Amino acid sequence: MGQNNFILDGIKWSFSSVNAYATCPRMFKLSYIDGIKKSGNGFAEFGTFVHLILERYYTGKLDFFDLVQFYKAHYAENVKLGFPPNRFVDLAKSYYDGGLNYLTNFEDPFESYEKVAAEKKVMIHVGGFPFVGIIDLILRNDQGDYIIVDHKSHKFSSKKEVAEYSRQMYLYGECVKELYGEYPVKLIFNAFREQKMYEIEWNDKGLEEAKEWFVGTIGSIYSDEIFEPKPDAFFCDNICSVRHVCDRSRDYMPEPPEGR
Repeated sequence: MGQNNFILDGIKWSFSSVNAYATCPRMFKLSYIDGIKKSGNGFAEFGTFVHLILERYYTGKLDFFDLVQFYKAHYAENVKLGFPPNRFVDLAKSYYDGGLNYLTNFEDPFESYEKVAAEKKVMIHVGGFPFVGIIDLILRNDQGDYIIVDHKSHKFSSKKEVAEYSRQMYLYGECVKELYGEYPVKLIFNAFREQKMYEIEWNDKGLEEAKEWFVGTIGSIYSDEIFEPKPDAFFCDNICSVRHVCDRSRDYMPEPPEGR
């Protein structure tokens, strides 16, 4: 029995936690096994803030005509950590202007659909492991078919990356099946920084691949005794949520020796 099994047995797994291991095993260990308090970053704060605005809009807490005003009034208090220097672009200005442009030109792409649920908390078991998540938006079209939407600040770099992130959506699709008795017919990423929709037609092969990835990755976590880092300079220095306790990051802050 692995030394970490007691902790791992108590985890309710999400796409984020499993994907954290796929991104960097050391990051997973520090976050989910050692329980290190996470550090934020401006990129994540920006995504969370725009996501909050969309959440408030789709739950009826924020009127369409108030989106821009809310963004301007609350940006500074929600995006506080700033962005790393870049010799080609002012990232802070670029992100602020990008969000403002998105909301200024916002037209609800899902206006014609029935809104079944927003920010729906879900939990199922996949391969014996608890899977939890929050589905940003569940819709239904005129034919009564379900569609699920995930708001993403991430800019996808390739079809392969879209396919990797779609694992989350397929697992959410399994949750929709358990809730409503039917699988969704379509999965949509609302990539708001790109102002682009990525639509994926449901297929059972995608669901099976997502389940295999989920269960297989958790199996790897249980058997891992080393949790080797996967260093990437930009990610380690600016994105990683435990960079302050990892010696691969310039933000690393070693603890002083005892007695000092």
